[in-house]
Amino acid sequence: MARQTRNGTQRDVFTRASRAHQNRHTIRAAKRQANRQDRAAASRALHTHH
Repeated sequence: MARQTRNGTQRDVFTRASRAHQNRHTIRAAKRQANRQDRAAASRALHTHH
């Protein structure tokens, strides 16, 4: 059984921390993907004008 803490069970604390970590990872991955797409679009734009 999970130990009770002031804000809920210990398991709930770990679940929230895990979700926060997953969210940070998802945001970083989305930013990297957007940066790759931006670079690819800029490269295409430069190559079409030459």
